[in-house]
Amino acid sequence: MYALKKTFSDTKNIEFLLTVQKERAGIENCAWHVDTAIGSFALTKKEYKSAAMSTYDKGFSSKVIDTLKNHPEGLNKTALLEYIGHKKMTKQQEIH
Repeated sequence: MYALKKTFSDTKNIEFLLTVQKERAGIENCAWHVDTAIGSFALTKKEYKSAAMSTYDKGFSSKVIDTLKNHPEGLNKTALLEYIGHKKMTKQQEIH
């Protein structure tokens, strides 16, 4: 049995997640995209983990990927976070 959750929709697309509610052999979480443009209703399977990410997480990941592509020599964590507009927090700051 699956739980259905719509994650995105606009006038041309619908995306949703199917999350396993009762585990059975051979079933797993999955994500789907429905293209509603031109009335085709084409169904495409998507990678579940990326489809389940929040808008914030997708934006953060996208910034990191773009920054790393522009710096093939690599960056340390502090420099990477500065390039994408974030600050590195120490463990002490995270606790408080």
